[in-house]
Formats: sequence, C-alpha cells, structure tokens
Amino acid sequence: MNQKMKYKAIYFKRHILSLKNVIMLIIFILISLGLIFSISLVITFNDLKNTIQKYNIGFRTIVVRNELDNYDTLNDIEHIVAIEDAIYKGEVGGEVKEFDSDLKGYLTLRALLDSNSIDIVYGRNLENPGEAICNNIFYPYNLTVVDNQFQLYKNKIIAPEDAINKVFTINSYNNEKENKKFKIVGFYNSQKNENTLNTCYILKEDYIEIAPPYEGAIISYDEAGNEVIKPIEYKGKVIIVDNVENVGTVKKSLNDLNYSYYTYSEIDENFMRIVTYLPIFVGIILIIIIIWLVNLFVKKKINDKNKTYAILKITGCIDDEIIKIDVIENVIISTIAFIVGIILYIVLFEILKYKYLIDYIYQGVNITFSSLSILIAFVIIELLVIVVNKRTLKKRLSNTINQIIGSV
Repeated sequence: MNQKMKYKAIYFKRHILSLKNVIMLIIFILISLGLIFSISLVITFNDLKNTIQKYNIGFRTIVVRNELDNYDTLNDIEHIVAIEDAIYKGEVGGEVKEFDSDLKGYLTLRALLDSNSIDIVYGRNLENPGEAICNNIFYPYNLTVVDNQFQLYKNKIIAPEDAINKVFTINSYNNEKENKKFKIVGFYNSQKNENTLNTCYILKEDYIEIAPPYEGAIISYDEAGNEVIKPIEYKGKVIIVDNVENVGTVKKSLNDLNYSYYTYSEIDENFMRIVTYLPIFVGIILIIIIIWLVNLFVKKKINDKNKTYAILKITGCIDDEIIKIDVIENVIISTIAFIVGIILYIVLFEILKYKYLIDYIYQGVNITFSSLSILIAFVIIELLVIVVNKRTLKKRLSNTINQIIGSV
C-alpha cells in the first residue's frame, strides 16, 4: 500500500465513528424523519383528495328538487348516467346475526345505481335479486369504542374467499315487508369505491323492500297533549354524473333549469388547503434547517481536521481526492441516518394510523405511506450534503498547507 492510500485508510478509520459523526448521525435521523413525514403528508393528502373525488360516487351524486315536482327536463342534461327516486340516496343498516362473534355483526346496504362505478375484484357483480356485493376489506361490524377511542380489530377482517356465497339476513325498515336474505356474490375494490368497510351493494328492487317508506317524521302534539306523527315523504330525484370533472357542468344546467340541489358528498376545501400547504411550509423550514446544520457541522468538522487535510495534501492527494473522501464520509453518515429514519417513520406511521386514524380507515380511506416521499426526501438530503460539503471544503483546500494548518 502506497503512502497516499495508507493515509486515506487512516482517515476513514479515525473519523467515520468519531463523536462528531455520531452526533451528526443522530441529528440526520431526526431531520430525515421530519422531512419524510412532511413530504409524505403533502403527497398523501393530495393523492387522497384526487382519489376520493375520482372514485367516491358520493361526489358524483346530486340530490335534486323541483317545486313543481316535475323532473322530465333532467333527461335533457348531458353527463347524467342515472336518475332515480330520492329514496335511493340513503342507506339501510342493521344487525346481522350471521357475523356475530364477540362483536355485534352490523352491515350497511346501499342500492347499486351505477354499475360502471364498481370495480369487482373477487366474484362477480350483481345479476339477480337477493344478491349482495361487499367491500373487499370486509369488516361486517361497527367500530367499537374503548377508552374514548375507536377500535378496529384487524383479525376480524374477513377475506373475500372466506365470505363468498355467505348468506345473511337483515331486518326490513318497512313493517309491511318481511326480513330479507342476501347472498354475497362478489367484492368490490375498496380503494375505488370508498365506503365504510361494512358496506354492501344490493339491487334497487331489493333496496326498496327493506328501506324505510318515509324520509323522516315531524312530531307534534294536539290540544289534548297526544303525540302526532306526520311522516315526511321522499321528495326529489337522485342523479349520478358520469365523471367528477363534469359535476360543475351539470350543476350549471340545474341552475339554468331552476332546480334546487345539493351534492351528496363534498370536501372541505379550506381544510384541504391547510393539510396540503402546511406540510409544504414545514418542509421548506426543515430544508433551511438542514442547510444550516450541514453548514455548521461540516465547517466545524473541517476545522477539527485541518492537520489531516494538510497531511493528505503533503502525501500527494489532490484537492478533488480529499473532497471525495470527505463527501463519501458524510454521505455514508447521512445514508445510515436516513435508513434509520425510514424504519422509525414506518413504525410511528403504523402506530399513529391505528391509534388516531381508525375512523378514516373504517370509512374506506386508503391511508398508506408514500414511497415517493421517501425517494424525494433522500435525494434532497444527499444533494444538500454533497453540495455543501464540496463547496465548504473546496474553499478551505484552496489555501496553502500552512494556512490550512493555521485555520481556525
């Protein structure tokens, strides 16, 4: 081994596990964790916003009313794929004894109004009365509350292959109708049809048999103090728009035709702006902090290793070789820190997800950590380490050996 290689080996041996590098390792772990988290929030919420609007049929469902109770002109509006009575806007829920265990079985049933919005991933779609298709993440229970927190028991999620062809009975809300049995014939993609994990679809003719005959009731009292119940009949129509991008066009047509309406599901835009831009702001602050910390530690490390740099130059190492050695050292440290940061992030993500986001998971919102956020965070950190290291050390090595040794 020549003298130059010998000093390179000594450099790595003495400095790679130095106290300053250990401190930098810890700092970079925290920085990596924060940066991954903030970038992940930006990507995740933006993806959720777009996914929910694209696949959740509630954002394409509009409830329409007309004072004259005349809806013939709805047929003249483009981009409408279904026009149904208002009774189909809701859902029917009830206890299902077939799924009773230590939890109380409970299912929510909806009428299938647009078959094209359903992506069957196991089994088949509805064809005959008395059939049902359910969420492919099938959890036929309500959420339970333990110590004021929602609990979802993952071991109670039933795989499609274990529930296919299972028959369940649900009580009818209509006293004139008998309880009805349904056979599960398929499972739809929960990510493309966001419903609670216990939601199943049935045909319209089945739904009308078990749905309540009235939308609600007005309770009043007569002069004798007797309770008087006046049923509220369903009014209006439910329309399904073919694409979420065309909802605005359909609303404009409804306005022109003097219909009153409301969208079945809507996103709180103010909230979405907050959760979208706040992580961006935090990410920018973190990047500024990273630049400051990298500058601070690299400069301090260089000051402490001036004699080492001088020796490497005396042995014949050119500036680019010395810079390469130093950059590799800091890249190794930041990479190790980033890997540890990823592990911590995944662990914390799973803990927080099942501690504070159970309600969203149960509602069918697909919450997963973003691999893209990890890649972006890694590129940002490594580029900063390389650029700052090169710039700072290049400036130091431009001095003479005596100036390097005498630098403070």
